[in-house]
Amino acid sequence: MLAEPPATKWFSPRQQEKAGGSGWDVFRSANEAAKVAVCVETLIKYVGNAAKNSSSDKYKIIKVSNKVFCEKVMVCKGVVAFLTYLGFGGFEYDGGRESCVLRMCKDLDLDKVLEALREGQKTE
Repeated sequence: MLAEPPATKWFSPRQQEKAGGSGWDVFRSANEAAKVAVCVETLIKYVGNAAKNSSSDKYKIIKVSNKVFCEKVMVCKGVVAFLTYLGFGGFEYDGGRESCVLRMCKDLDLDKVLEALREGQKTE
């Protein structure tokens, strides 16, 4: 499992305390189990594609307007903080694409993120 980065500051102290403090626990407590499962499975696909195509930046950028991303990931409460917890960068406007995108951090260890997501699936 990933070490707890300071990204959980996006969750209120009450949410962190109620859920035990970890980004995973807070994310799970804020959403229905079925939504979390779909979200995590979708993120595994995104991160898996980025890992398989690590030399291409194309797979390390997710358009926020993407239908699948909106319907399966963005529907979850606290997902932005959860993505930050996993090591994703922030959302930004990409003038070239004329849309808001989520970029994976350049130094993000994709294999560790995949491992954490898969491990999280087991504990759902």
